[in-house]
Amino acid sequence: MKIQSLKLFLGILFLQLINIEDINAQKKWYERNNIEKANFSQYSTIDFGGGSSHYLGELNPYRDALFSAFTRLPRWNATLGVTRAFTPRISARAAFTWARIAGDDNVFYNDPERIAYYMRNLHFRNDIKEFSLIGIYNLIPTEKNFKVRKKFTPYIFAGIALFDHNPMAKAPISEGGDWVSLAPLRTEGQGLPGYDLQPYKPLQIAIPFGGGVKMKLNTRWDISFEASVRYTFTDYLDDVSTALADPNDLEAQIGPLARQMGNRSLEKIAAYSGEDRTDRVRQILVDYFNVKQGDPQYLDPFKDPLPGFSERGDPRGAANRLDLYILTCIKLHYIILPKIKCPSTE
Repeated sequence: MKIQSLKLFLGILFLQLINIEDINAQKKWYERNNIEKANFSQYSTIDFGGGSSHYLGELNPYRDALFSAFTRLPRWNATLGVTRAFTPRISARAAFTWARIAGDDNVFYNDPERIAYYMRNLHFRNDIKEFSLIGIYNLIPTEKNFKVRKKFTPYIFAGIALFDHNPMAKAPISEGGDWVSLAPLRTEGQGLPGYDLQPYKPLQIAIPFGGGVKMKLNTRWDISFEASVRYTFTDYLDDVSTALADPNDLEAQIGPLARQMGNRSLEKIAAYSGEDRTDRVRQILVDYFNVKQGDPQYLDPFKDPLPGFSERGDPRGAANRLDLYILTCIKLHYIILPKIKCPSTE
Protein backbone atom coordinates (compact mmCIF):
# COMPACT_ATOMS: atom_id res chain seq x y z
CA MET A 1 0.00 0.00 0.00
CA LYS A 2 2.83 2.40 0.86
CA ILE A 3 4.47 1.78 -2.53
CA GLN A 4 1.15 2.36 -4.32
CA SER A 5 0.56 5.56 -2.34
CA LEU A 6 4.05 6.77 -3.20
CA LYS A 7 3.44 6.08 -6.92
CA LEU A 8 0.15 7.94 -6.77
CA PHE A 9 1.80 10.90 -5.03
CA LEU A 10 4.64 11.04 -7.55
CA GLY A 11 2.14 10.81 -10.43
CA ILE A 12 0.09 13.71 -9.09
CA LEU A 13 3.24 15.74 -8.52
CA PHE A 14 4.42 15.05 -12.08
CA LEU A 15 1.07 16.17 -13.53
CA GLN A 16 1.15 19.32 -11.44
CA LEU A 17 4.65 20.16 -12.69
CA ILE A 18 3.52 19.66 -16.29
CA ASN A 19 0.49 21.87 -15.66
CA ILE A 20 2.66 24.60 -14.10
CA GLU A 21 5.07 24.44 -17.04
CA ASP A 22 2.16 24.66 -19.50
CA ILE A 23 0.72 27.67 -17.67
CA ASN A 24 4.12 29.37 -17.71
CA ALA A 25 4.47 28.71 -21.45
CA GLN A 26 1.01 30.17 -22.14
CA LYS A 27 1.83 33.17 -19.96
CA LYS A 28 5.05 33.81 -21.87
CA TRP A 29 3.20 33.49 -25.20
CA TYR A 30 0.53 35.98 -24.14
CA GLU A 31 3.15 38.38 -22.80
CA ARG A 32 5.18 38.19 -25.99
CA ASN A 33 2.05 38.60 -28.13
CA ASN A 34 0.86 41.58 -26.11
CA ILE A 35 4.29 43.18 -26.35
CA GLU A 36 4.20 42.74 -30.15
CA LYS A 37 0.75 44.32 -30.29
CA ALA A 38 1.72 47.14 -27.97
CA ASN A 39 4.77 47.97 -30.06
CA PHE A 40 2.91 47.70 -33.37
CA SER A 41 1.68 50.84 -35.14
CA GLN A 42 -1.51 50.16 -37.07
CA TYR A 43 -1.66 51.35 -40.66
CA SER A 44 -3.91 51.14 -43.72
CA THR A 45 -3.43 50.56 -47.43
CA ILE A 46 -5.42 51.33 -50.56
CA ASP A 47 -5.47 48.26 -52.79
CA PHE A 48 -6.21 48.05 -56.49
CA GLY A 49 -5.51 45.54 -59.21
CA GLY A 50 -6.89 42.97 -61.59
CA GLY A 51 -6.52 39.45 -62.86
CA SER A 52 -8.37 36.46 -64.26
CA SER A 53 -11.76 34.93 -63.40
CA HIS A 54 -12.76 31.28 -63.74
CA TYR A 55 -15.94 29.35 -63.14
CA LEU A 56 -16.93 25.79 -62.22
CA GLY A 57 -20.45 24.54 -62.80
CA GLU A 58 -22.64 22.79 -65.38
CA LEU A 59 -20.74 24.25 -68.34
CA ASN A 60 -17.30 23.64 -66.79
CA PRO A 61 -17.48 20.44 -64.73
CA TYR A 62 -15.92 19.99 -61.31
CA ARG A 63 -14.86 16.45 -62.14
CA ASP A 64 -12.50 17.58 -64.90
CA ALA A 65 -8.87 18.11 -64.04
CA LEU A 66 -8.54 21.45 -62.28
CA PHE A 67 -6.05 22.70 -64.88
CA SER A 68 -8.46 21.93 -67.73
CA ALA A 69 -11.37 23.58 -65.96
CA PHE A 70 -9.15 26.51 -65.01
CA THR A 71 -8.08 27.25 -68.58
CA ARG A 72 -11.49 27.12 -70.32
CA LEU A 73 -12.75 30.60 -71.23
CA PRO A 74 -10.87 32.57 -68.55
CA ARG A 75 -12.19 36.09 -68.14
CA TRP A 76 -11.17 39.18 -66.15
CA ASN A 77 -11.67 40.86 -62.79
CA ALA A 78 -10.84 44.28 -61.34
CA THR A 79 -10.82 45.21 -57.66
CA LEU A 80 -10.50 48.21 -55.35
CA GLY A 81 -10.31 48.03 -51.58
CA VAL A 82 -8.92 49.20 -48.26
CA THR A 83 -6.92 47.05 -45.81
CA ARG A 84 -6.24 47.82 -42.15
CA ALA A 85 -3.35 46.13 -40.33
CA PHE A 86 -4.37 45.72 -36.68
CA THR A 87 -1.57 43.50 -35.36
CA PRO A 88 1.69 42.07 -36.71
CA ARG A 89 -0.31 39.15 -38.14
CA ILE A 90 -3.95 40.18 -38.46
CA SER A 91 -5.51 42.55 -41.00
CA ALA A 92 -8.98 43.15 -42.40
CA ARG A 93 -9.99 44.17 -45.90
CA ALA A 94 -13.11 45.68 -47.44
CA ALA A 95 -13.18 45.50 -51.23
CA PHE A 96 -15.35 45.86 -54.30
CA THR A 97 -14.66 43.45 -57.18
CA TRP A 98 -16.12 43.30 -60.66
CA ALA A 99 -15.57 39.91 -62.28
CA ARG A 100 -16.81 38.35 -65.52
CA ILE A 101 -17.17 34.58 -65.88
CA ALA A 102 -18.24 32.59 -68.93
CA GLY A 103 -18.91 29.10 -70.23
CA ASP A 104 -19.68 27.50 -73.59
CA ASP A 105 -20.62 23.90 -74.43
CA ASN A 106 -18.90 24.22 -77.80
CA VAL A 107 -15.46 24.01 -76.17
CA PHE A 108 -16.19 20.27 -75.89
CA TYR A 109 -16.19 19.90 -79.69
CA ASN A 110 -13.56 17.11 -79.69
CA ASP A 111 -14.14 15.68 -76.21
CA PRO A 112 -15.67 12.16 -76.49
CA GLU A 113 -16.62 12.23 -72.80
CA ARG A 114 -18.61 15.45 -73.22
CA ILE A 115 -20.77 14.64 -76.24
CA ALA A 116 -23.94 15.49 -74.33
CA TYR A 117 -22.49 18.92 -73.50
CA TYR A 118 -21.82 19.68 -77.14
CA MET A 119 -25.29 18.56 -78.15
CA ARG A 120 -26.85 20.69 -75.39
CA ASN A 121 -25.24 23.79 -76.96
CA LEU A 122 -25.66 26.21 -74.04
CA HIS A 123 -23.44 29.16 -73.20
CA PHE A 124 -23.45 32.16 -70.86
CA ARG A 125 -21.54 35.08 -69.47
CA ASN A 126 -22.11 36.68 -66.08
CA ASP A 127 -20.82 39.99 -64.71
CA ILE A 128 -20.49 39.66 -60.94
CA LYS A 129 -20.33 42.76 -58.73
CA GLU A 130 -19.07 41.75 -55.32
CA PHE A 131 -18.55 43.50 -51.99
CA SER A 132 -16.43 41.50 -49.55
CA LEU A 133 -15.18 41.67 -45.97
CA ILE A 134 -12.05 39.58 -45.48
CA GLY A 135 -9.86 38.65 -42.53
CA ILE A 136 -6.16 38.20 -43.36
CA TYR A 137 -3.56 36.24 -41.38
CA ASN A 138 0.12 36.88 -42.14
CA LEU A 139 2.17 33.68 -41.88
CA ILE A 140 5.21 35.87 -41.15
CA PRO A 141 4.47 38.71 -38.71
CA THR A 142 5.06 42.32 -39.69
CA GLU A 143 7.59 44.34 -37.75
CA LYS A 144 6.60 47.16 -35.39
CA ASN A 145 5.53 49.53 -38.19
CA PHE A 146 5.04 49.71 -41.94
CA LYS A 147 8.57 51.03 -42.55
CA VAL A 148 10.25 47.83 -41.40
CA ARG A 149 7.80 45.30 -42.81
CA LYS A 150 9.17 42.08 -44.32
CA LYS A 151 10.37 41.86 -47.91
CA PHE A 152 8.05 38.89 -48.55
CA THR A 153 4.91 38.11 -46.54
CA PRO A 154 2.82 35.02 -47.35
CA TYR A 155 -0.75 35.15 -46.06
CA ILE A 156 -4.07 33.32 -45.99
CA PHE A 157 -7.56 34.81 -45.80
CA ALA A 158 -11.26 34.08 -45.52
CA GLY A 159 -14.43 36.12 -45.17
CA ILE A 160 -17.88 36.77 -46.54
CA ALA A 161 -19.12 38.46 -49.70
CA LEU A 162 -22.38 39.79 -51.08
CA PHE A 163 -22.62 39.78 -54.87
CA ASP A 164 -25.04 40.74 -57.62
CA HIS A 165 -25.09 38.64 -60.77
CA ASN A 166 -26.96 38.48 -64.07
CA PRO A 167 -26.34 35.47 -66.37
CA MET A 168 -26.78 36.35 -70.04
CA ALA A 169 -26.59 34.52 -73.36
CA LYS A 170 -26.73 35.44 -77.02
CA ALA A 171 -30.09 34.99 -78.69
CA PRO A 172 -30.14 32.69 -81.74
CA ILE A 173 -28.48 34.11 -84.85
CA SER A 174 -31.90 34.10 -86.51
CA GLU A 175 -33.11 36.49 -83.78
CA GLY A 176 -30.20 38.89 -84.10
CA GLY A 177 -27.72 37.27 -81.70
CA ASP A 178 -27.97 40.01 -79.06
CA TRP A 179 -27.08 39.38 -75.42
CA VAL A 180 -30.19 38.86 -73.29
CA SER A 181 -30.68 38.33 -69.56
CA LEU A 182 -31.69 34.76 -68.78
CA ALA A 183 -33.31 35.04 -65.33
CA PRO A 184 -36.51 36.72 -66.62
CA LEU A 185 -36.94 33.94 -69.21
CA ARG A 186 -37.37 31.22 -66.51
CA THR A 187 -35.54 28.76 -68.78
CA GLU A 188 -36.16 25.78 -66.48
CA GLY A 189 -39.71 26.75 -65.55
CA GLN A 190 -38.79 28.59 -62.34
CA GLY A 191 -41.91 30.04 -60.74
CA LEU A 192 -44.28 28.70 -63.40
CA PRO A 193 -47.39 26.66 -62.46
CA GLY A 194 -46.55 22.96 -62.22
CA TYR A 195 -42.81 23.49 -61.62
CA ASP A 196 -41.30 23.02 -58.19
CA LEU A 197 -38.62 25.66 -58.73
CA GLN A 198 -38.31 29.21 -57.50
CA PRO A 199 -36.78 32.05 -59.54
CA TYR A 200 -33.20 32.65 -58.51
CA LYS A 201 -32.29 35.97 -56.96
CA PRO A 202 -29.65 38.37 -58.31
CA LEU A 203 -28.25 39.05 -54.82
CA GLN A 204 -26.34 36.09 -53.38
CA ILE A 205 -23.83 35.31 -50.62
CA ALA A 206 -20.40 33.79 -51.17
CA ILE A 207 -17.61 32.57 -48.89
CA PRO A 208 -14.22 33.75 -50.21
CA PHE A 209 -11.05 31.98 -49.08
CA GLY A 210 -7.54 31.70 -50.43
CA GLY A 211 -3.95 32.83 -50.05
CA GLY A 212 -1.27 35.01 -51.50
CA VAL A 213 2.15 36.56 -51.09
CA LYS A 214 2.99 40.24 -50.71
CA MET A 215 6.31 41.83 -51.69
CA LYS A 216 7.63 45.16 -50.46
CA LEU A 217 8.54 47.53 -53.32
CA ASN A 218 9.54 50.58 -51.28
CA THR A 219 8.50 52.47 -48.17
CA ARG A 220 4.99 53.27 -49.44
CA TRP A 221 4.23 50.55 -52.00
CA ASP A 222 3.68 46.78 -51.96
CA ILE A 223 2.71 44.37 -54.72
CA SER A 224 0.92 41.06 -54.17
CA PHE A 225 -0.36 38.04 -56.01
CA GLU A 226 -3.29 36.07 -54.62
CA ALA A 227 -5.72 33.36 -55.67
CA SER A 228 -9.08 32.68 -54.09
CA VAL A 229 -12.19 30.55 -54.38
CA ARG A 230 -15.67 32.03 -54.02
CA TYR A 231 -17.94 29.28 -52.74
CA THR A 232 -21.53 30.28 -53.51
CA PHE A 233 -24.96 29.08 -52.42
CA THR A 234 -26.54 29.17 -55.89
CA ASP A 235 -26.50 26.78 -58.83
CA TYR A 236 -27.52 29.47 -61.31
CA LEU A 237 -24.39 31.47 -62.06
CA ASP A 238 -24.73 29.85 -65.50
CA ASP A 239 -28.58 29.74 -65.57
CA VAL A 240 -28.33 25.92 -65.68
CA SER A 241 -29.27 23.60 -62.82
CA THR A 242 -31.95 20.95 -63.28
CA ALA A 243 -34.01 19.81 -66.29
CA LEU A 244 -35.66 20.97 -69.49
CA ALA A 245 -38.97 22.72 -69.14
CA ASP A 246 -41.84 22.08 -71.52
CA PRO A 247 -41.15 24.50 -74.41
CA ASN A 248 -44.89 25.06 -74.84
CA ASP A 249 -45.13 26.23 -71.22
CA LEU A 250 -42.26 28.66 -71.73
CA GLU A 251 -43.72 30.08 -74.91
CA ALA A 252 -47.25 30.38 -73.53
CA GLN A 253 -46.31 31.98 -70.20
CA ILE A 254 -43.08 33.86 -70.96
CA GLY A 255 -42.73 34.18 -74.74
CA PRO A 256 -41.11 32.66 -77.83
CA LEU A 257 -37.61 33.77 -76.80
CA ALA A 258 -37.90 31.75 -73.57
CA ARG A 259 -38.70 28.67 -75.63
CA GLN A 260 -35.66 29.22 -77.80
CA MET A 261 -33.27 29.89 -74.93
CA GLY A 262 -34.46 26.97 -72.80
CA ASN A 263 -33.39 24.29 -75.29
CA ARG A 264 -30.71 25.18 -77.85
CA SER A 265 -29.79 21.71 -79.07
CA LEU A 266 -31.43 22.29 -82.49
CA GLU A 267 -29.51 25.45 -83.38
CA LYS A 268 -27.34 25.04 -86.46
CA ILE A 269 -25.04 27.96 -85.65
CA ALA A 270 -23.53 28.17 -82.16
CA ALA A 271 -24.56 31.65 -81.06
CA TYR A 272 -21.50 32.31 -78.85
CA SER A 273 -18.74 31.12 -81.20
CA GLY A 274 -20.57 31.58 -84.51
CA GLU A 275 -19.47 28.11 -85.65
CA ASP A 276 -21.56 25.84 -87.88
CA ARG A 277 -22.43 22.71 -85.89
CA THR A 278 -23.78 20.60 -88.77
CA ASP A 279 -20.82 18.34 -89.51
CA ARG A 280 -20.04 17.58 -85.87
CA VAL A 281 -23.68 16.88 -84.97
CA ARG A 282 -23.98 14.54 -87.96
CA GLN A 283 -20.91 12.61 -86.82
CA ILE A 284 -22.34 12.34 -83.29
CA LEU A 285 -25.63 11.03 -84.71
CA VAL A 286 -23.77 8.30 -86.58
CA ASP A 287 -21.43 7.37 -83.73
CA TYR A 288 -23.78 7.55 -80.75
CA PHE A 289 -27.39 7.48 -82.02
CA ASN A 290 -27.15 4.82 -84.73
CA VAL A 291 -28.35 7.20 -87.43
CA LYS A 292 -27.34 6.09 -90.91
CA GLN A 293 -25.87 8.39 -93.51
CA GLY A 294 -28.66 9.25 -95.92
CA ASP A 295 -31.38 9.06 -93.27
CA PRO A 296 -33.61 12.17 -93.09
CA GLN A 297 -32.26 12.95 -89.62
CA TYR A 298 -28.69 12.80 -90.95
CA LEU A 299 -29.50 15.05 -93.89
CA ASP A 300 -31.22 17.60 -91.64
CA PRO A 301 -29.92 16.99 -88.07
CA PHE A 302 -31.71 20.04 -86.64
CA LYS A 303 -35.18 19.22 -87.89
CA ASP A 304 -36.37 16.85 -85.13
CA PRO A 305 -35.39 16.74 -81.43
CA LEU A 306 -33.17 13.91 -80.27
CA PRO A 307 -34.09 11.56 -77.41
CA GLY A 308 -32.69 13.04 -74.22
CA PHE A 309 -32.82 16.60 -75.54
CA SER A 310 -36.51 17.15 -76.17
CA GLU A 311 -38.92 16.24 -73.36
CA ARG A 312 -39.76 18.05 -70.15
CA GLY A 313 -37.60 16.50 -67.44
CA ASP A 314 -34.69 15.60 -69.72
CA PRO A 315 -31.41 16.62 -68.03
CA ARG A 316 -30.32 20.18 -68.62
CA GLY A 317 -27.98 20.47 -65.63
CA ALA A 318 -27.01 18.68 -62.43
CA ALA A 319 -28.23 20.26 -59.21
CA ASN A 320 -26.02 18.12 -56.95
CA ARG A 321 -23.27 20.75 -56.87
CA LEU A 322 -23.41 24.51 -56.48
CA ASP A 323 -21.49 26.83 -58.78
CA LEU A 324 -18.34 28.65 -57.73
CA TYR A 325 -15.89 31.10 -59.20
CA ILE A 326 -12.14 31.50 -58.81
CA LEU A 327 -10.20 34.76 -58.92
CA THR A 328 -6.51 35.42 -59.40
CA CYS A 329 -5.27 38.94 -58.92
CA ILE A 330 -2.15 41.07 -58.99
CA LYS A 331 -2.55 44.06 -56.68
CA LEU A 332 -0.71 47.23 -55.82
CA HIS A 333 -0.96 48.48 -52.23
CA TYR A 334 -0.39 52.12 -51.34
CA ILE A 335 0.29 52.75 -47.67
CA ILE A 336 -1.59 55.61 -46.06
CA LEU A 337 0.70 57.33 -43.59
CA PRO A 338 -0.55 56.79 -40.03
CA LYS A 339 -1.15 59.75 -37.79
CA ILE A 340 1.79 60.71 -35.57
CA LYS A 341 0.92 60.34 -31.90
CA CYS A 342 1.91 63.41 -29.92
CA PRO A 343 3.24 62.82 -26.41
CA SER A 344 0.80 63.57 -23.61
CA THR A 345 1.18 66.94 -21.85
CA GLU A 346 -0.57 65.78 -18.69
